[in-house]
Amino acid sequence: SPFRYKYISAKPPFWFSCQIFRLASSVTVQISRYAEAFPRFLQHKIKTIPNHILPAVERSQPAEDVAKKIILSTGRLSPEKNHQVLIEAFSKIADQYPDWSLVIVGRGHELKKMENCISGLPRTIAERIQLAGASNDIPSYLRQAHIFCLPSRWEGFPNSLAEAMAHGLPSVGFAECDGVRDLIDPDITGLLAQGHDDAEDLSVQLSLLMKDPVLRKTMGDAAYQKSLQYQPK
Repeated sequence: SPFRYKYISAKPPFWFSCQIFRLASSVTVQISRYAEAFPRFLQHKIKTIPNHILPAVERSQPAEDVAKKIILSTGRLSPEKNHQVLIEAFSKIADQYPDWSLVIVGRGHELKKMENCISGLPRTIAERIQLAGASNDIPSYLRQAHIFCLPSRWEGFPNSLAEAMAHGLPSVGFAECDGVRDLIDPDITGLLAQGHDDAEDLSVQLSLLMKDPVLRKTMGDAAYQKSLQYQPK
């Protein structure tokens, strides 16, 4: 997202890149709203091309009544992915939902911080949070999950979220996260917590889905339907 420069610096700066883009025949963005970040003199060159997502071979069953239900998050373990906020949010409501676990798939340099965060929780909660490491078979995790959460501070086009939608999973993220707010239709395909770092509200949104299997299925079905627009063809 070109709006991410609210949070990070860039070399060369964005305004300088825009001057270079005067020489381009076109400028592509992954989400149409991103065109708003560019100056007027580039608007006629901007084209939207979202990433493609392969359809799921086997869809998830978010309303499935099983003894162990899973909130899943996938992605590299880096600051912008914000996984520690998800761990905090889950810890706030874990006691209310003893049949739920949190699984985070990915690797990165934030691993130690996340391990320390989990080790500081009560044992009954910590043992229900799994840092699964990297995987070459994300679909198998998606098929077993019941809710997908992407707590990122910023994104471009979040492939992991789109893949979850293609598996028919309801999703939760932050309302101020570009990419996430564009893929999740609030109260239709998933739920958005306020801001991009609010663990309290994130726990509230997760709880709404955790306690309601009908809502999970309804939103999961809607997410699957929306994902069809991102098929390769």
